[in-house]
Amino acid sequence: MEVLQTAKKIVIVEDDPRFLENLQTYCEMLGHKIVATFNEACDSIFNVLPESDLILMDINLPGGESGVKFAKRINLEIDIPVIYITGNIEKETFEEASESLLHGYLPKPITKQQLDYAIKLSSVRSHYEKLMRKNLEYLYKNEKMVQVGKIAGALIHDLKNFNSIVVLSFYRIRKLVNSVCHSEESEKIITYIDRGESGARRIDELSERYRKILNSESSAKLVKIKVKSLLEEVVFYYENNPKNRDVKYEIECPEELEFDTFEIILLQALVVLVSNSLEAILELETKFIRLHASEVNQDIVFKVVDSGKGVSKKVIENLFELGFSSKSNDSGAGAGIGLSLVKENVETLLKGKVEYMDSEVNTTFQITLPKSLDPEEA
Repeated sequence: MEVLQTAKKIVIVEDDPRFLENLQTYCEMLGHKIVATFNEACDSIFNVLPESDLILMDINLPGGESGVKFAKRINLEIDIPVIYITGNIEKETFEEASESLLHGYLPKPITKQQLDYAIKLSSVRSHYEKLMRKNLEYLYKNEKMVQVGKIAGALIHDLKNFNSIVVLSFYRIRKLVNSVCHSEESEKIITYIDRGESGARRIDELSERYRKILNSESSAKLVKIKVKSLLEEVVFYYENNPKNRDVKYEIECPEELEFDTFEIILLQALVVLVSNSLEAILELETKFIRLHASEVNQDIVFKVVDSGKGVSKKVIENLFELGFSSKSNDSGAGAGIGLSLVKENVETLLKGKVEYMDSEVNTTFQITLPKSLDPEEA
């Protein structure tokens, strides 16, 4: 089992100098690395825990805090296994240690072999605990998505019904404008009607797309798109919203760039990325969103860049996970579906990839798609 062979990075907390020296020697003989040693419970221990795999903790430490109480405090901050070492093996001490989810308990004096077994058992337990937590999270997310699917089905049905009212309203407004006046102002109104009808058609296409996803039907259509026109359409959705008027939008894309893809799926992916960018920058003093598109080695590369300062490393690890959200509020915002759906659609249907591009300056997401897409593979 690979987990048994892995060398551990160990922190030792032990106040007996001679015993501490023996522990260090045994650990190194067993192939493990000592990250740091301490002779009492102190806050500076927390500084080395992120780079550590295991703590060997004496229960009876000098000062007011026992090893068990200190271990409980550690486990509130970070998930790291603790093996207790002590000369005191009274029942009360053992029970107190058990309550803190001990991974091992070694009475002094110890041998190298006993330490080896304790570390290996701790490694196996830690491995399966993490695996169990991951499986429970997966089950929770799946259950969550079943409920989302039921709600989404009803929502899509209602959305299509109300959207038909919007389409009919635009039609009647157009007829009214054409019958009443023909002027520069009426032409502007007609332009907005065109845009509104276009948006309503997109809503209808997306609704149908998700209805068929929920019913396990195929719906995507491969079409040739003018990339700059698509980016302009994305920007139009947002720049006319009063809430977003302080945001500066920029498009960088060759006029002639075009390729065959599933337009509605790509549009949905770009809209999600721009929407996420807007949420992240609305409170900033400088607000901009740049949409880039170019051809690179037979791929079409899209970049959504905003004036934010990037994403923390802790968040990056789970950014595209189903159910994960960096928004922590009580309103229910941020169900953790948008980016995971984008990733699924881009990889499965568009045969491309979406990724966060680490940068010290701004926040950048990149979508890379093949210029030529075989409809049989999609």
